[in-house]
Amino acid sequence: MTNHLEEKIFEYVGDGSKWNLSASFAHQTELRGNGDALLSVPKEWIQNEPVMVVATDYILEENSLLELVQAKEKSQAEIVMSLKECPIEELTIRSSVDADSEWRVKRIIEKPKPEEIMSPYAASILFILPPQIWDYLPNIRPSERGEIEMQAAIDRMIQDGFKAVGVLQSAPKEWDAAHHAQLST
Repeated sequence: MTNHLEEKIFEYVGDGSKWNLSASFAHQTELRGNGDALLSVPKEWIQNEPVMVVATDYILEENSLLELVQAKEKSQAEIVMSLKECPIEELTIRSSVDADSEWRVKRIIEKPKPEEIMSPYAASILFILPPQIWDYLPNIRPSERGEIEMQAAIDRMIQDGFKAVGVLQSAPKEWDAAHHAQLST
């Protein structure tokens, strides 16, 4: 999904051939949340297989994606997410995740109110999701901010019995810059 600065993305990525990949792009007309971005995916792209969702403005550690794949294989979880430890005051601009001592995720709330914070862990936009995400997303109502949040669909899936696990990873470098920018406004 592209929107902001998409011309630069097109220019850099092209058709993906310089990495021996095939790249396709879909445009998100309105910025109404990450769930809305996924709803912009053309129907013909959707397969009956797990999907990896990664924020394109993250600079990731070398093995971040591999760690998620390995956690999925080891745990046999349907949902796998990258977790970051954050200062409590920062969670209201990110998410709050309730995970047990074995990193099984029991809840996820996007941009929680202070009283909704469940732990010092936030989920970054780095997920492996089952194909059923495409069934859940259209049923998510916009949040108070008018956003269709992928995390709301994921939380509903968890409450419906999908097994979810988190992988504790270092925060993307962009988080520090974004955090400081939001605190100064």
